[in-house]
Amino acid sequence: IAIKNDNVDFDIKSSIKDINLKQEFQYFINTRNKLKFGINAINHGIIPGQIDASLGSGINSLKLTTNKSIEAAVFITNDWTITEKFTMSYGLRLSSFTMLGNNQNVYSYSTNGDVSDTNVYKNNSFVTTYPILEPRVSMSYVYSKTASFKAAYARNAQYIHLVSNTTTSSPTDLWIPSSINTKPEIADQVSVGWFKNLKENS
Repeated sequence: IAIKNDNVDFDIKSSIKDINLKQEFQYFINTRNKLKFGINAINHGIIPGQIDASLGSGINSLKLTTNKSIEAAVFITNDWTITEKFTMSYGLRLSSFTMLGNNQNVYSYSTNGDVSDTNVYKNNSFVTTYPILEPRVSMSYVYSKTASFKAAYARNAQYIHLVSNTTTSSPTDLWIPSSINTKPEIADQVSVGWFKNLKENS
């Protein structure tokens, strides 16, 4: 975000740099069951805030410490053709998020927002880990050539959060990872639908 006028010239940045590794396999058990399974690992490098200011702007340049973390998951899903009209997909994903140390102070806060504890963790040491099970199931019943009923349930975990500041007119949204003080967000989503193709599927 670049902010410029007559006397002020500075940039506000919040960035995420990821290294992502994913491997997925498929195994055809029989004509009615197809198994998918694999692993996923992401190395996150998050700069929650950085200000680059020109010399005459009256604003000090600042860069917050990069937050390092690892997000990992193993997953398995089976696509099951029960009948020609009824299909189901069900699976389980075990994900985890680990905050890594970076030789900086890590503060713990009380419910009142006061610092209750301070620790220094070595670079790349494990600070805290959040493991979360994410089940999911979906089904579809095609009762005619043009119509079907569908239903699904899924649990999803979100480990990186967007923080918005509504008290200023400047767009200063920041990205922060889960940590000792910021827990992951978990969403349970349920959907039910009726689908119909019209005008002879055109």
